[in-house]
Amino acid sequence: FIVGSNDEERFRSFAKRCGIDDRVFFLGARNDVPHLMAAADLLIHPARSEASGIVLLEALCCGTPVLCSGNCGYAHYVHEAGCVVLLRPFRQSHLNRALKLILTVPGNLEELQQSVIDAGFRSDQFRRSDVIADVIVKKLSLS
Repeated sequence: FIVGSNDEERFRSFAKRCGIDDRVFFLGARNDVPHLMAAADLLIHPARSEASGIVLLEALCCGTPVLCSGNCGYAHYVHEAGCVVLLRPFRQSHLNRALKLILTVPGNLEELQQSVIDAGFRSDQFRRSDVIADVIVKKLSLS
């Protein structure tokens, strides 16, 4: 599934050239992205250039494992969550190999899923409001 309001025709043409156009679905911009993420087995974000990649954090917050390129600004969160970050520069062959390992080696996908869940319990990234409240309370008690 391709979600978002990007250059759909360009991607549709690429999918057709790859012979997978019958298996790629363009869903456009949507309001139910968290539900789609939670239902997904894996988010693949093979950006060749990306300033931030907030979608990576959204996936991790939903407990969805991520395979992304090292070009994404938030790739370090993916790495910290125990998921897969490809080396830079992006190479399609590296993405293909990593995806094949994730999907064909028994237990790999499940291990990534558990790693994301465990990371959610360890990271302040996923509980910012609690951390901010703790900082404010601590500051007030010192004054």
